[in-house]
Amino acid sequence: NLDLWKEKTSYEDNLCQFCKLRPGEKKDFKGEKLRECKECENFREMAKKFRAEREEELEKKEFWIEFIEKMRYQKIGVWKEKRTSEDLPHFEFPFSRFCLRDFTENFEIKEDFKAITLINFYNFEDKEIKKKLKFLFNQLKDKKLNFLNSYFVSWYSTEDAEDLDKIDEECVGLKKVAILKADVDDLGEFFRDGIDVKYRTFSSLATFSRFLDWFFKVYINWLGDIEKGLEKNICELQKSAKLKEFRESLKWREKLKKPKRDIQILYSGGDDLVIIGPWNEILDFALDLEWLFKEYVGRNPDLHFSAGMVMVDKKFPIYKAIELAEEKLKKAKEEEKNKVNVFERNPVLWEKLRESFQNFSDFWEFNKEIGKAKLKYLSKSFLYKLLKLKSIYFEKEKKGIIDLKPIIYIHYLLARSKEKNLKDNEVIKKYIALQRSGKPAKEFQYLDIPLIWLSYLSREK
Repeated sequence: NLDLWKEKTSYEDNLCQFCKLRPGEKKDFKGEKLRECKECENFREMAKKFRAEREEELEKKEFWIEFIEKMRYQKIGVWKEKRTSEDLPHFEFPFSRFCLRDFTENFEIKEDFKAITLINFYNFEDKEIKKKLKFLFNQLKDKKLNFLNSYFVSWYSTEDAEDLDKIDEECVGLKKVAILKADVDDLGEFFRDGIDVKYRTFSSLATFSRFLDWFFKVYINWLGDIEKGLEKNICELQKSAKLKEFRESLKWREKLKKPKRDIQILYSGGDDLVIIGPWNEILDFALDLEWLFKEYVGRNPDLHFSAGMVMVDKKFPIYKAIELAEEKLKKAKEEEKNKVNVFERNPVLWEKLRESFQNFSDFWEFNKEIGKAKLKYLSKSFLYKLLKLKSIYFEKEKKGIIDLKPIIYIHYLLARSKEKNLKDNEVIKKYIALQRSGKPAKEFQYLDIPLIWLSYLSREK
């Protein structure tokens, strides 16, 4: 029995100290002698290899993020032969190497350059840019060098918009962050049927696609910078009546007097976009975007886009908010399209949203010193009563019941109001008017849009 016990003990002592299944050899593990079998050694080496590959992958990921981040600003893209040495960050392509360079006043074209690409040069009329470009193009005359088309990345953002912990501080009223997701409606059908057969060539389709991409990569950046981008560039393009129409359609912006919007373009290109920012600025941005796109495509009735906007707390996961905005966008595209899905209601045509805000723009004022909006003529209690009564009417209408009591009660409340500007207000009267058929005016179904907007603007937090 003693011999059997010794034999068993000796066998167990020789077992691999990791799996305890197979005999193992003693190996050094950071100064400690441990037994390891061949199978466990193979697993350990495999894990080491995977770990090394993962670390390399993470390093590459950080590098690409840093590289792409640099492409949000004005740079010179330089194409080189693959055989040339390059210590700075670069992309490897099959036949060449692509590097980024800062665009300085005396940028020098070197012998190993194959081609250059201008990145994010939107305004060639800027004196400073023209001066730099003159020096650059003078060098191109003397060298056999290709100049590739300019490349654009939708880059617009502000420091406040990039800091998600502070982004809601720029909100007027309700402290909510908004995500806007939008894309062009029925683009595939337009490519197929929207262009006359005699003009439907590969060249015309490529040109159309390129110009559409330019809108979502170039023009969209102007909408962030109201003072230098929107006012200067767009107003030069749209003369007389068009410009007047644009300014009047968004006259409430004059209350805020803000030169820049605190928004961030998360993605924009092709025919769609994702934007994040304070809810009121995203709403304002969306209406500007729709107007500009309409003008950009020559008011073609077949070219328009739909959008979905979701409002969340600043701590809400951004990826999830984008998914919710995508769901609202899909709902906006279900029927008529050319709609926007905002607030907690059914999607509405862009013109109705714009018209609602325009009609009620005199019902609030903004104190720039304290950064707060205040209601005019309407009290908050009266506003919420109107919302409740409108909701009651349409809840009954869904059940097939036409009950005019909620509307009659609104007329009664207006008649008893001591606020003359509310009592005799033509805008309110238009929205609650009754037709000869006994049904309310068409505008009544949109009454909740401006009321929700006013309630959010006047919130304390």
